[in-house]
Amino acid sequence: MLHEFFKGLPQTFHDFYFQHIKIHMETPEQFFAGYEVDVIETQTGRPYHQTYMGRLVSENGKIKLIREAMDMIAVAQSLFPNGFPDIYKEGK
Repeated sequence: MLHEFFKGLPQTFHDFYFQHIKIHMETPEQFFAGYEVDVIETQTGRPYHQTYMGRLVSENGKIKLIREAMDMIAVAQSLFPNGFPDIYKEGK
């Protein structure tokens, strides 16, 4: 599932990569970090600046849990044709 999502990123965002990575907690079994992306969305031509938070938990060398949070307003502003106002339209 993650592979399918990340496979589409080059068509949506050219030069998508994580930057300003700050690891806040790291143990052999888990980590919590913040990281950013600054790119241009290819369809709308709008900038996409996103700050993510992620937590990963592993067990026996395999991912057991992965959680990520992001600013959905930034997503709407760059991806939806009319930006933020489209959030309300989508909810109807």
